[in-house]
Amino acid sequence: MTILIISAVVHWGRSGNGQLKENWHLGLARHSTSVSEILKQIYHGFSLGMLGLTGFECMSFMAFVTSYNSSTWFPGCPAYVARISDNQFSKVLRNLHLSAIALNSIIMVLVLAVVPLEVILSGANVLSALGLMVN
Repeated sequence: MTILIISAVVHWGRSGNGQLKENWHLGLARHSTSVSEILKQIYHGFSLGMLGLTGFECMSFMAFVTSYNSSTWFPGCPAYVARISDNQFSKVLRNLHLSAIALNSIIMVLVLAVVPLEVILSGANVLSALGLMVN
């Protein structure tokens, strides 16, 4: 992921902001230009980005159950959940959320700056498309 980010930043630096401006104008042409509509789309995109935080449902369930009975183990839950010490669960969730927010935000800005909007909206794997564009 680090190599992809560095490659995309280098490509963006070499090619300039033309693709980002084109994607912005195409996006505005496709949708309403009202501020509320843009904020709604940003909110929905951010919410979809948080779906990438897999395993949290299981972690939350495990934390709830272990708060009542610390000897209970549920198969299917990640092994690292059992190793989280008392009063550290909220810190682990905070750190996981912050890193996911930062990584998702950086990747999406790079995708918009490098990949044409038609490719993004076609349903293609945007990380693969980003890798192909920076190659």
